[in-house]
Amino acid sequence: MKWLLVAMVTFSNSSSPDLKVHGGLHFKSQNECNLYLKKYEIQLVEQLKLNFPKPKINNHMIKCITEEDAQKVYNSISKP
Repeated sequence: MKWLLVAMVTFSNSSSPDLKVHGGLHFKSQNECNLYLKKYEIQLVEQLKLNFPKPKINNHMIKCITEEDAQKVYNSISKP
């Protein structure tokens, strides 16, 4: 099973959440992903803000989830 680092963000110009997947990272286990997140969370948040400076990010949450669950979340927030 592939685990991904994903960020659920809300931008200042929208009340709808947006899902951002860290494309450069994937992990073999939830534990491996969580250890990475714990160690690098500050840098990951800063990288998120640098990659998406405008509009401003109001809220964010970074989590480790499976690739399958990431697709489900994406589908659920993408519905009109």
